[in-house]
Amino acid sequence: IAVLLYYLYEIERKKAIDSDLKDYANFLVSEMGGESATLSEVYERLLLAKKKQTAKPINNRFILSSNDSVIYEGTSIFNIDSLIDVLEHTKEFSFKEAYNTIKYNGIEFRTYSSPIDTRRFSKRFQKAGFKDLRLTVFTPMNKFYESINQLQTVMMLVVPASIFFSGLIGLFIARRALSPVKTITDTVSAITTENLELRVPRPKSNDELGQLVDTFNDMINRLDNTFKIQKRFIADASHDIRTPLTIIQMELELLLNRDNVSQNTKAVIDKCYKETISLSQLAENLMLLARADSNQLKLDKQPFRLDELLIDTVSSFNKLAQSKHINFQIDIGNEEIKYYGDENLIKRALNNLLDNAIKFSDDDSIINCKLEQHANDIILIVNNRGPIISSETLPYIFDRFRRGDQSRTTKGFGLGLSIVYAIVTEHGGEINVQSDETLGTSFAIHLFKSEIEE
Repeated sequence: IAVLLYYLYEIERKKAIDSDLKDYANFLVSEMGGESATLSEVYERLLLAKKKQTAKPINNRFILSSNDSVIYEGTSIFNIDSLIDVLEHTKEFSFKEAYNTIKYNGIEFRTYSSPIDTRRFSKRFQKAGFKDLRLTVFTPMNKFYESINQLQTVMMLVVPASIFFSGLIGLFIARRALSPVKTITDTVSAITTENLELRVPRPKSNDELGQLVDTFNDMINRLDNTFKIQKRFIADASHDIRTPLTIIQMELELLLNRDNVSQNTKAVIDKCYKETISLSQLAENLMLLARADSNQLKLDKQPFRLDELLIDTVSSFNKLAQSKHINFQIDIGNEEIKYYGDENLIKRALNNLLDNAIKFSDDDSIINCKLEQHANDIILIVNNRGPIISSETLPYIFDRFRRGDQSRTTKGFGLGLSIVYAIVTEHGGEINVQSDETLGTSFAIHLFKSEIEE
C-alpha cells in the first residue's frame, strides 16, 4: 500500500505541476491584451499580466520566443541564460504545444510551451515579420523531489513501525481467536484412561469450535461409559469366578486324597487342580487391577525393611531358579533401607519381576538384584540375561495381556508386569525398562522420598 501510494502521489504531483504550468500560461495569454505592436510590448504586457495573478507560483518563469528572438524574465535563482541555450538547442524547443522535462546543471525543469496566435495583435506587429510566437513557462522540479524524498523518508519510518504494531495487534487477535483451540489441545492432552472424567470447556460462541467441543465431549462420554462397563465387568466377573474356583479346588483336593482313585485319574485331577489354581490367580490379578483402575486399591502402609524383603523374596525363588541353573546376585550395600508402604503389595511386585526374570533368562545365567538408596529416592533394579524385548514391544510392555514372548511358549496371562506397574504407581513411584544385547533386560523401580519414612 505504501509503494502504491508513493507512486500515485508522484504521478498526481506531476500532473498537478503540468496543470499549473498550463493554467499559468493560459492566464498570461488571456490577460496580456491584443494592442501590442512589438515583441517588447508583448513582453511588457506579459509582465503586467503576471502581476495581476494573486496566487502565482514563486518559481514559475516564462520565456517569450519568436522565430528570431528570445525574451525572458531575469532571475537570481539559477543561471537562466545557460538554460535558454539548452532549450534553444533541443529538438523539443519547437513552436508547438508540448510538455518537456530538461535536466540542466543537476536540476530538472518542467516546461510547457504553447504557440500564441499573432492575429490578435496589431497589423503593424504582424507586418514586422513575427510569424511564429511562443510562450514557454517552466519551473524547477527541486521542490517536487524534496517533497518526494520527504514522503519516502516518512514511509521508511512509518511502514516498519506499522508492520511492527500491526504484527503485535495481529498476534494479540490471533491469540484471542486461538485461545479456545489451545484450551481444547491442553485438555485433550491431559485426558488419559485414568482421568476420563475430564471434559473440554465449551466456548461461549456457538460456532464450529463449539460444535467440535460438543462432539469431542460426547465421544469422551461414550469412552468413559465403555471403560466403566469394562472395569465393572472385570471386577464382577473376577469376584463371581473366584468363589466357584475355590469350591472346585476343594473338591479336587478331596479326590486327590482318596485311595480308590487310580494313578491315571489322579494325574488328570492334579492337572485340573493346577489349572484351577492358575485361574484363581488370574481372577485375583484382575480383581487387583480393577480396584486400581477405580482408585479402590487400599494400601496398608507400614514401615518395613526393603533390603530384608528383597533377600527373603529372592530366597523363595532359589528352588525355581536352580531348575534352570540360574544364580542370583544381590547388591544391597551395608546400610539398612527402610520404606513406608504396603509390604504385601511390594512383595507381590517383586515376585512378579523375579518370576519373569527366571522365565526369560537363559540357562546357566545370573539374575542381578540391586537396591540403592539416594537422597531423593530408592531404586530397585532386577536385571536378567536372555532374549531382549524388541523396540516395538518395549513401549507396551506394561499393557495388560501384553507378553514379551509373542510366541506364547511360556506360561502366563500377560498381567504380571501390569500388576507391578499398578502397585508401583499406587505407591507414587515409577518403573522403567531397558533391553539391549549388551546389558540384557533391566527393570528399575523408583520409590520417591515422599513415600520414605526415615
